[in-house]
This record gives sequence, structure tokens and C-alpha cells, in this order.
Amino acid sequence: MLTGLYCPGCGSQRAIHDILQGDFLRGISYNYLLIMVMGIILYQVYIFLFKYYMSRPVRNLLHNTFFTRGILIVVLLFWIARNIPYYPFELLAP
Repeated sequence: MLTGLYCPGCGSQRAIHDILQGDFLRGISYNYLLIMVMGIILYQVYIFLFKYYMSRPVRNLLHNTFFTRGILIVVLLFWIARNIPYYPFELLAP
């Protein structure tokens, strides 16, 4: 609000609300970054359940500097792209 720019998380609350109400496409349209976040959450749930039920260690790919830096780069590029006031980047704004 101070700078007038959209942050990477802008629109996330509206997106989550719409997704929980069953309107998946409208929810995702508020913040496309949620697709990546949902993928990460589902992967973490899979790792947790696999460790819990199989009782053996699993290599978590997200505990790697390559993936951590990759996620950071994607978030920063999304942040820059959603603030470009030209088509098609305007579609990324909430």
C-alpha cells in the first residue's frame, strides 16, 4: 500500500477463500503463485505421511539449496512480472 506495488502474496487471502468455497479457477486468478505453494504443501504432506506410515527415512528434495534458491528466484520474478503494467503481465495482478 505504501509503494503502490503488488507484493508476491497480494490476493492470497481472496484466492484461498475462493478455493475453499469451491471456485478454484477464480481463486487461482487472484494469485497464480498459489499453484506452486499448493504443490509444495502437497509434497510436504506426502513426505510426512510416507515417514509416518512407512517408518523409514525419506529424502526430502525441498531440503536442498538448489530448490530453495529456485523457489526464491520464482517468487522474485513473479513479484517483478506482476508489477509490469503491460499485457500479458497485467493478468498477474490481483
